[in-house]
Amino acid sequence: DRRRLAAWSRRQAERPLLRPLARALAAVRDRLWPPAARVLGPTGRFVRDRFVPGELGLELTGALAVSGVGVYVFALYASIFAGGDRLTPADGELLDLADDLRDETAISVLGVVTDLGAVPAVCALLLAAGAVLVSRRRFAELGVLVVGSILVYVCTQLAKAGIDRPRPPDPLVVVGQASYPSGHAALSTVWVAAAIMLARAAFGRIAGVSLVGVGLAIAATVGLTRIYLRVHYWSDVAGGWGLGVAVFGICSIAALAVGHIVQNGFQPAESAGQEGNAYEP
Repeated sequence: DRRRLAAWSRRQAERPLLRPLARALAAVRDRLWPPAARVLGPTGRFVRDRFVPGELGLELTGALAVSGVGVYVFALYASIFAGGDRLTPADGELLDLADDLRDETAISVLGVVTDLGAVPAVCALLLAAGAVLVSRRRFAELGVLVVGSILVYVCTQLAKAGIDRPRPPDPLVVVGQASYPSGHAALSTVWVAAAIMLARAAFGRIAGVSLVGVGLAIAATVGLTRIYLRVHYWSDVAGGWGLGVAVFGICSIAALAVGHIVQNGFQPAESAGQEGNAYEP
């Protein structure tokens, strides 16, 4: 895209009406750019490299942003409930809305849909996605998906035991354990992570975007069903999403860093030959 934009700019600069303006701008650039580049060049290159694809660029910046938001949401609600407060304004309002929309058919259907965030469904997803990633030899993506899923489950159980928030009264399905965070909402982020890993490994741009959209829709639906079925408050669901997003973001950061270090440990043979000092791993 940048190459196409540069080619378009060159074509526009050759138009008769724009040629004088292009020459004037080029003269200003030639006078101002060298001293500015000497002063701002290193900082500018660092910032640029964080927002372009490749190496520790846009992918790392995106993972840092995603994990930061997830940690903030999870920690915010955890601190509220650890301080003794048991409800947020949205918790009561959304439960009241769910009561107003209650329907026996919807309860039966959503009782099945909500199981997409249960352990058996997530394990089946991991097996299917893992088979595709192994066939494509995408072991970094496989590691992020498997390790992240295990950590999400473990962290959810630890948070439930530590915070021990009571569930909403009168649940519509049988549940156990504490309420915060929602385990189904946390595990529903595995669908999003699997979609992203598969999109990177096995699908084109349009199909990959569609796949990630499906993953996001499943995660959102699973979380909202937990409120509709009165087994979680909104804050439980948001905290579960935040925990899952944070864990997968951190795992992605680790995978990107390890991959960058490993790749930098190998010098291409042709460049090594030119320098006369080949590195044999």
